[in-house]
Amino acid sequence: MNGKRHLRLAAVALVVAAQLAAAADAAAQPQLLTGLVLAAPRLLVALGERSLLVSADAGASWRSTSVPDVRSLGGAFVLDRSHWWIASAPPGSRVTIARTHYGGAHWRRAMLPFVYRDGYGAGQFSFVDARRGWLTVDTVHRAAFANVDLYATGDGGASWRRLGSFPFTGPILFRGERGFALAGVGGTSLETSADGGRSWRPRRLLTPMNRMRFGQRQRAGPGRSWSTRLRVRGLRRSRHLMTAIDTSSVAGFYQSRQPTPSRSPG
Repeated sequence: MNGKRHLRLAAVALVVAAQLAAAADAAAQPQLLTGLVLAAPRLLVALGERSLLVSADAGASWRSTSVPDVRSLGGAFVLDRSHWWIASAPPGSRVTIARTHYGGAHWRRAMLPFVYRDGYGAGQFSFVDARRGWLTVDTVHRAAFANVDLYATGDGGASWRRLGSFPFTGPILFRGERGFALAGVGGTSLETSADGGRSWRPRRLLTPMNRMRFGQRQRAGPGRSWSTRLRVRGLRRSRHLMTAIDTSSVAGFYQSRQPTPSRSPG
């Protein structure tokens, strides 16, 4: 009996050693980074293919934070120092959403209600606080225009409801019940929502090309991702958002500015 017990213990030890070795090899492999967020002063969180990379000293050193049972990451959102969300990437037909309220120390998981038998693409999040958030999932398509499924949560990601399919081609952004999303080929138009994402309408972009300066500067603040602002002659700041158009495509989300007859800023 003791011999059989020792054999079983040896077998378990070999399995555990193999798993640890595989995990170490995976952690040592280079990752493609697709996003970087300044979550708090000196706290950086980068989205990799298989894990989140976290630095608590403004980038001087990094540690890898993996999500249990999620082998590849398709999207992430960092609200602040504690509240993070990630979406799984294929393979598989179900999208896993993992959430942490402890800065990656502990994770909880939920599944989106829809089954993607033909596969799915990247996910884009937007949260206004620790409970209210939205998520788009790229769907497999054969037409010239891509569609995404839009989901919403009111309990911090424990459950999600599908709001519909929309022709978005870029990131989404919510401020309260107001939503903004890039749409069209190459993200050349803007869709807005005033009812929490249930309905959307196109919005005309106030970007007269002959009044725009292309001097760009990068800004970041606690709990915010990197963004870009353009200096526009003769336009003053408002609370709306817009997309900035260069000579070929939309560059991203920016604050819109309303025309004013006052003199141009110096």
